[in-house]
Amino acid sequence: MIYLVMYEIRTIQKYIYHSSKLKEIESSSAFVSNILRRILKKTCGHFKLTEDINDEKELEENFKFDNQFDLQVAYEGGGNLTCFLKAESEDKVHQFNQYVGYLFLQETYSLRVCYAFVEKTDDFSNDRKTLTEKIGNLKSLMPETCLQPGFPITMTSTESSYPLSEKGVFASDTGNKIRKITKESKCKLDVYEKQSEYNNLDEMRDKGNDSFLAIVHIDANDLGIAINNFFDGKKAVSYEEAVNNSRHVSNA
Repeated sequence: MIYLVMYEIRTIQKYIYHSSKLKEIESSSAFVSNILRRILKKTCGHFKLTEDINDEKELEENFKFDNQFDLQVAYEGGGNLTCFLKAESEDKVHQFNQYVGYLFLQETYSLRVCYAFVEKTDDFSNDRKTLTEKIGNLKSLMPETCLQPGFPITMTSTESSYPLSEKGVFASDTGNKIRKITKESKCKLDVYEKQSEYNNLDEMRDKGNDSFLAIVHIDANDLGIAINNFFDGKKAVSYEEAVNNSRHVSNA
């Protein structure tokens, strides 16, 4: 059976701005931009499933259902991803997504994702409508992120209240210093160290002198409404054409 599965990442802004440190803000912002694609690829590897996920940002707009793939991406953008997943039963879909949640915990510590799925029919519009309603209901039932902060004797972060359970090495004028940090900060800093394009942040300011650095935040409001309006105006003659429309929106 083929299932249409939708994922949505929750509290992205809260995750990014839990810290006021530029390195963590920069690395976490870039890290979450394609995290769903990366984690789905790892999950497929864990279950020995085939997928058509590539590392390129744009999705090819010549989609065809291919029997050689167990997972194919239909849409990605704005912390959302919709894909087709072959599975023997709904229980297998739940098992797959339980591992997705596990990887989110391991790689981000506090970033959460919700998912919903429907068995694919021949009517894309109806499948997408049902899926959107299901994930909307799930989001309304999800509580705010509230990880156990620790015991009364646990040192916690003044910014996030998460326990200071890790150690980080920070450069200073007198040499490297080791400080206690949260697991969330450790995940972000690990990304920063691995991605060389982030490592020029120190060059953006004039050390030892008064300098200013502006951070501009851009957010697309009502994007979901715009996407729904787009699909309402499209009368796809086939499921493949509907998916190509989805990929076109994703690449826009």
